[in-house]
Amino acid sequence: MKTVNFTCTMLLAASCFVACDKDNSSEDVTDRAKLVLAIDMSASESTVGYIVPVGESLLNGGTASLALAHEVYASPYVEVYKDWAFNIPNAYMPPVIKRFTRQDDGSLMPDGELTLSQNNQAGAGNILFFSDAKAYASLMLENKIIIFNPSTMQKTGEIDLAKPEYGINGSSTPNPLGMMERDGKVFVGCLGLSSPPLSHDGAYMIVINAATDRPEKFISDLRGTGASFFGNQGMYRDEKGDIYVMCYASYGYAPGQKSGFLRIKKGSTDFDPDYFFNITDRVIPEIQGEHVVLTNFMYDRNGTAYIFGQNPAYASNPIDYANDLPIQSFKINLYDQTLTLLDLPRSNSYSHSILRYGDLILFGLATQSAGAGYFSYNPVTGETGKTPFLNVPGTILDAGVFE
Repeated sequence: MKTVNFTCTMLLAASCFVACDKDNSSEDVTDRAKLVLAIDMSASESTVGYIVPVGESLLNGGTASLALAHEVYASPYVEVYKDWAFNIPNAYMPPVIKRFTRQDDGSLMPDGELTLSQNNQAGAGNILFFSDAKAYASLMLENKIIIFNPSTMQKTGEIDLAKPEYGINGSSTPNPLGMMERDGKVFVGCLGLSSPPLSHDGAYMIVINAATDRPEKFISDLRGTGASFFGNQGMYRDEKGDIYVMCYASYGYAPGQKSGFLRIKKGSTDFDPDYFFNITDRVIPEIQGEHVVLTNFMYDRNGTAYIFGQNPAYASNPIDYANDLPIQSFKINLYDQTLTLLDLPRSNSYSHSILRYGDLILFGLATQSAGAGYFSYNPVTGETGKTPFLNVPGTILDAGVFE
């Protein structure tokens, strides 16, 4: 039980300081949702999470309201596809995906569920959509990918990855997580857990033929550790068609492991031997301690991406996940491997959401004195928000943007 609780806390739990209300917030706002947030309430000692729609009227200092929220399992993730929002449960909750449809009155209507497994420890992790009729859902701890129809919410098949040829050192437990499709191939990032949340040394991926739903290849690279992450926060494809894969390196708790980025170039199904953007060993003179470990990643455009780095210099021993503020925000360039510290408040260890909204990059932060929610960065002017662009009564663990 201790292992389960520790893993759940480290990988999925969220905790933050509750944001204060602004004058222009209102529980009666009913404009159509532009964002959907996956919020955790650990700071108030709650064991639930919420899926929360947010209209445009709140996106300039307002507060996300729980009036239109849907209660879900604690530490939730969310994926947006067209007008649907799909809740992915925390890895140690019953693996039931819930679907919500965006309504004109600003609400989300629950209209479908899919039980991925009868095993409550199966470990849902990510959804990959191919079409209205086909999607994959990864089961990290059951080592399967479930194939389902997102329109009918019916299971249509599964891909069993619990085999020695897909595990680390013949373990039969690749722990599939993040997924991305390119040119008919699905690249499945594997955590390769040894003693959760720690991963075996190295980054591992399974390549699946999207037409036949059959694994074709198992690839590895020992320069980074732990490929991809929960939700769609661990792999992105740039304008050239190259895939960049985040390596989280057991959050820095396994000596010798490196966090950073590996690349799979367009036309290849192997890691690029000439590319590794090592974040762990990068010296950053302007920060205390001069080093961070990569914890989250959002690709923007033209090689520019944004990350959260966990700075051990700001962590207690043992770390206080809710109250320590070790998370710092950075702008990076994946092509020339540069890194720039952004003038944003430090946050606690459970900050996981970075997204683009219009002309702004939004960082989900839980700060000590500036509140909790999305803080903005304007990549054109370089201006950073000193107060939340959107206040949130809890931690934003994940979010999606409706087109």
